[in-house]
Amino acid sequence: MVQELFVRLLRRADLLSLENVDGYVFEAAANIARDRGRYEQARGQGRHVEITDLVAESEEPGAEQIVAGKQRLKRMLAALNALPPRAREVVILRRFENLTYPQIAGRLGISVSAVEKHMARAMSALRLDLVEGDR
Repeated sequence: MVQELFVRLLRRADLLSLENVDGYVFEAAANIARDRGRYEQARGQGRHVEITDLVAESEEPGAEQIVAGKQRLKRMLAALNALPPRAREVVILRRFENLTYPQIAGRLGISVSAVEKHMARAMSALRLDLVEGDR
């Protein structure tokens, strides 16, 4: 605004011949300030909000994450199907049906110790298959 004031003063050829130069300068500055205020009000200055503030980050996975998840699920199902039938059954009962080891043992007619061994071997095999698949 100061630069605009100087431009106005320089354009006025008869500036020094005015009776009240100081008054003219202050009036010109006031007019510039009013003009700027009207301009900003008309443009909504200060009322604009950045669009990045309005766009919420989606919590849904992106396309790459969906594809990677589907591939990982396929690898997990293939690894699960590669397990011996009894170990696969123990994993399904424990992880998908949330049965306890004693419940699994009772359902399959085996000891709790046998359930623990099947589960340990199955988890080790699944972990190996999934880690190798991620490479």
